Amino acid sequence: SSDPVSIDMTAVTRDAAIGGDGGSGHGFGADVGGVFFYNNFELGVGVNDMGSTIDWKTTVKQHVYDDATNQFTTTTIGRDVETKSRIPAAVTVNVAKRMGSTNFAADVVDTELKTMVHLGVERWVGMVALRGGAYRDANGRWQGTAGTGLKLGGIGLDLAVATHSRNVEEERAAELCASLTLY
Repeated sequence: SSDPVSIDMTAVTRDAAIGGDGGSGHGFGADVGGVFFYNNFELGVGVNDMGSTIDWKTTVKQHVYDDATNQFTTTTIGRDVETKSRIPAAVTVNVAKRMGSTNFAADVVDTELKTMVHLGVERWVGMVALRGGAYRDANGRWQGTAGTGLKLGGIGLDLAVATHSRNVEEERAAELCASLTLY
C-alpha cells in the first residue's frame, strides 16, 4: 500500500516523588503473628501488611507520541491528585527444630502474586557456624545458599553466597553477602 504505517500512542503517568514534580504519601497497615515453642520445636504463623494502604498526592501527566515529529509531548493534567495504593498481604508459616548443635528450618511465604518456599540448616562446631539452604524463587526455580559464621565473644562475622534469577533474562547468578554483628 502507498499509505505508511502510522504509530499512535498515549500514556498517563502518576509521579509521587518527594522533592520532585510529585507529592508525598502516608499510609497504615498492620503485622500480626504468633509462635508456639515446645521441646526445641518452633511453629510460627504471621501475616504482614494486613489492610495496608498508602494514600498519595500525585502529579498526573499525559504523554502523546507524534508520528510526524517522532517525539513525545508531555502535558501535566493534574497536581495533588489523590490516589490509593494497596499493599498485598503476605502470610508466612514457619517451622524450626533444634537437635543438639544443629538447627533445621523451613517456611512458606504466600502473597497475592507468588508463593515461596525456604529450607535451611545450620550447624555450630565450636565458634564456627556452617549453613546451607535452598529456596524456590518467584520464577518457580530452586536456588541454593551456603555460608559460614564466626562468633568471637561479642562480635559475629558472617559470610554467605546465594544464587538467584532476579535479572531480566532470568539467568542464574550468585551474590555474596557479609555482615558484622555486635552482641
